[in-house]
Formats: sequence, structure tokens, C-alpha cells
Amino acid sequence: MASYSIEWKHSARKELKKLPRHMIGKIIATIEQLSRDPIPINSRKVLGTEYSYGIRVGNYRIIQRCPVRIY
Repeated sequence: MASYSIEWKHSARKELKKLPRHMIGKIIATIEQLSRDPIPINSRKVLGTEYSYGIRVGNYRIIQRCPVRIY
């Protein structure tokens, strides 16, 4: 199985530091899973975009942009 790389935007790192500590671990674990499965079953395509998907972790949403369409 292929492995994908995760690239963090500076603004995403900055926002992550502002979140409650108990959520940071859950969010990072979810993002790390994206390197193995870039579009998990619980992700949804972001309307109005071509390659963006969203995943919810509690009350927070992770938005990811895939440079190529993955089927």
C-alpha cells in the first residue's frame, strides 16, 4: 500500500496550538492516518472545490487538499 506525505501549513500549526490539549492528540492521530488512507470513508468532499476533503474530529474540522484526484 502506498504511503502519502503530510505537509502542514504554518497557519494550521498555529491554530493547532490554540486548541484544547485533549483534542490535539485526537486531531494529530487522525491526520497521521491520512498518510495511509488519504480519503477515509468518513471524509466528505468540500463543495465548490475540486480536490478538498473534510473530516470531523469532535467539534473541529480538518480540511485537506489533495494535489491529484484519488479514486
